[in-house]
Amino acid sequence: MLSDLLPGPVTVLLPRFSDRLQDPLSNHLLNSSDKRVGIRIPDSGFIRKLISALNEQTKFSSIIGNNVEHSSGCDRHDSITIGGGHPLVLTSANLSGQPSAIQIEEFSEIWSSIDLIINGGPIQSDMSSKSSDCSRAGSTIIDLCNCDKSVYSVVRNGSAFNSTVAILEGRYNLSLADNFSNINN
Repeated sequence: MLSDLLPGPVTVLLPRFSDRLQDPLSNHLLNSSDKRVGIRIPDSGFIRKLISALNEQTKFSSIIGNNVEHSSGCDRHDSITIGGGHPLVLTSANLSGQPSAIQIEEFSEIWSSIDLIINGGPIQSDMSSKSSDCSRAGSTIIDLCNCDKSVYSVVRNGSAFNSTVAILEGRYNLSLADNFSNINN
């Protein structure tokens, strides 16, 4: 199912398994109050190159014993080895309730509170439409925590709503949960 939804403009919410301490997706520092973890693989050459570069750095760190020199002059020992991928923890580049930014100039008022900005160019829609409205819609967010009961929930419609529903209902016979939470933005 995930290979039908990803890569693309879809965020999939899955249950967090807290008993797997070495699993970076179960890290208690990542929204510890939420029992779900969001997974997204953008269909972006830039992001894929960035992840590949991080994977190479992770492999190199593993070879040298995971001792990483930080700018503070302190050594840090990385105990988590990530196999097969390197998760990136990201948030959208806008204040809550504000429209999604699709180029870095649109969130210049918060630059001073951001540690790192990587400009990969303007965000383009992953859909066939290249309109900025579609790009600003953000990813479609689907909660699959109850797919074992043949249901899913829509958290945000986003830019791939119709194609995502077609996949979930058409290919996997899932139904929209009666008590879904739809933010619709």
